[in-house]
Amino acid sequence: EVVRKDLAFVEERVTEEELAAIVLLSQRVQAKGYKLPFDDDYYLTLMRYCRARNCQLDKSEEMLAAMLKWREVEGADTILSTWQYPERDQVLLCYPHVHHKTDKKGRPVFYVHVGQLDPVALLKLTSEPRLQRNHLYEWEELLKVIVSNSVQ
Repeated sequence: EVVRKDLAFVEERVTEEELAAIVLLSQRVQAKGYKLPFDDDYYLTLMRYCRARNCQLDKSEEMLAAMLKWREVEGADTILSTWQYPERDQVLLCYPHVHHKTDKKGRPVFYVHVGQLDPVALLKLTSEPRLQRNHLYEWEELLKVIVSNSVQ
């Protein structure tokens, strides 16, 4: 069983410079009391932010803080228990799509049947903001259910 919260899991996948940046970013995250979503991926999340900003600690922390602020504003941490989308079944008829597990590398797989997409009918059923909100719901569900299960 892989425990992704364990630093040893990340150590095998990073350079010494990246590891040092991850440890320092972790110290900053803890000092500032940031709560990362999906805590099972704690060090992998920090690794992604360090890599995204070439191990520049201030920029990595700034990017991480911006993501956490965005999640707060959009209600991403509560959307799974609060979102209501009664038009979902009708939307799927004109925008057929599905998240289907993960590939061999653990990346989520998302299928869209583009040939069956009917944007005119779609926008008669729902608004663009509601569609975006539903995508947020689906990605949070994907992270919670599919991705979390892929590491067990």
